[in-house]
Amino acid sequence: VNVIGYANCVKQSLESLKKGKDSSIINIASVSSFIAQPEFVPYNTSKGAVIQLSKCLAMDLANYNIRVNSICPGSIRTRATDKHIESLGLDPEKAYKDFGNDSLLKRIGNPKEIAYGALFLASDEASYITGTELVIDGGATID
Repeated sequence: VNVIGYANCVKQSLESLKKGKDSSIINIASVSSFIAQPEFVPYNTSKGAVIQLSKCLAMDLANYNIRVNSICPGSIRTRATDKHIESLGLDPEKAYKDFGNDSLLKRIGNPKEIAYGALFLASDEASYITGTELVIDGGATID
């Protein structure tokens, strides 16, 4: 779904995007694109492929003034994350505290923080940004 879904969305919207003055495509990847995790092979590799798709599209679509970037969220509290924690039989508050300890800011993110990143990338203020990733992870992936 990750790579093929994004590619299909671009394919279906490309003519409309080309008609725009300055268009922007923002794909959601993950910090899992950069790190290896046990038992996450399909997820990690598909999110890594989303980044490569975005970079290739940035190159192919630049002549149309279409910018393409990816957002790579870290641990974010969502309903899907809540369900995953529940399915593992973990205590949600303890699990979120543990997830938060992986970041320099000692907390997990919230969906609004990802939305603000997307708003920035879509804005005129980001008009010279294309083919890159905005990592929103509270510093969790700093080496």
